[in-house]
Amino acid sequence: MGRLASLALGFCAIVACTGPTFTNLTASLDACRSEPGMSWQSLPPMVDRAALIARGTVVRLGSIDIAGTPVRTIALRPAEVVKGTAGAEITIIEYRCHFFDVREGDEWIAFLSPYATSFSPPYVPVQTTAVAGAYVTLGGPESTFAVRGGTLAKTGSLDEMPAQVMKAYEGKPAAELLRDIRAIRPVDGDVRDLFARFGWAPRATLYVGELTLPSAIGFQNVGMLAPGTPTKVLHNFDEFAKVSAEAGLDFRPYAGRPSELIQILLERDWDGAGRFPPLGHAVLVDRHIVGAWVHIAPQGDLYPITQRDAALAAPAHDPPTPSPTPNRYPQGVNMTRDHGLAATSSLAVKTPTLGGGQTQDRALILPIVEALDVTLPTQPVPVLSGGQPMVVLIWAEDRYFTLEYWADLDLLVNRNFGYAVHPPRRAIQLLEAIR
Repeated sequence: MGRLASLALGFCAIVACTGPTFTNLTASLDACRSEPGMSWQSLPPMVDRAALIARGTVVRLGSIDIAGTPVRTIALRPAEVVKGTAGAEITIIEYRCHFFDVREGDEWIAFLSPYATSFSPPYVPVQTTAVAGAYVTLGGPESTFAVRGGTLAKTGSLDEMPAQVMKAYEGKPAAELLRDIRAIRPVDGDVRDLFARFGWAPRATLYVGELTLPSAIGFQNVGMLAPGTPTKVLHNFDEFAKVSAEAGLDFRPYAGRPSELIQILLERDWDGAGRFPPLGHAVLVDRHIVGAWVHIAPQGDLYPITQRDAALAAPAHDPPTPSPTPNRYPQGVNMTRDHGLAATSSLAVKTPTLGGGQTQDRALILPIVEALDVTLPTQPVPVLSGGQPMVVLIWAEDRYFTLEYWADLDLLVNRNFGYAVHPPRRAIQLLEAIR
């Protein structure tokens, strides 16, 4: 399943949670994961996330050692810097798995983030002189455009990557992408300014992503644990909104609207040592900040942005033991309609024997969506022990869903919404056929 699987499990907005174990970069290398692991749906969040956007020429391919692993580096000589600042040469760290089809003389437009501040738990950047001042791409070939004869092309394989932005611009003039980038006013600076006004010391941008805010009813029923958050404490949107409202930013009136979530580190950068820094969150609608709060690790407590002193003084303690998610659909569920599966664009399956595969072929996806378009009685998720389920990862617009199929019980489980169903046999047969 490769990168889509790691991406879906790592993207925690709405449905998933980051693991609690802290490891060094070698874990990321072993997973062949391009950092930060993202899937870009549109251009503005890419502009907001990147610390540096540059057009330049590849002048040298090299290699450095990180934690005992040889890693390829790409030296880019910038001809134009569209965002940020750069010296005469930019060093890009690629990782052990070569994502790029690259050679000296290639021309690129790259969206980049400093290596040292591009990681969130469980990944920890290895700090050595070899990586000082180096950058990583925002998701490998999804955020790095080759320019060939003035026309945009992909820089590597896009297999198992949604890559909407790359696919939208592939084959178009490079001048069009550059013009569109320049037309976007980055809002990450607005977020930093907001936190600075309340005494916080803004540091690196950790995450930028798109999400659709839940409906007014959904604010109490839909939880979110965004990917930079190092604890498994799930808060619902109503909790976020109430804390945000204490600083005069109540974003409940924007229920159901497309939005952008930006996370920034506060007070210090993350180097893998000690307590994870305070994490500032901002919700933006139509490029304007409508909500903001601070997350304190490891306990997962939320604070208004106006309460810096209290947040920083909060002693560290273990997060509460999570209780099972209650069944959100006790009256039954139509998975296709209730979860918007008609918008599914990518789907991955991992069987207990590590078989399965991933597809973006709508001809394969639509029959599965249609088979699940039926109202099914639900039950709470039972205690499941022994054996391994078939895991289904679904990517639909700005949402990721993780489902488990336990063949011995004939149960399809959605832990995030607290229910299990006996699925239509046709749906399971189609999922098992994905290769």
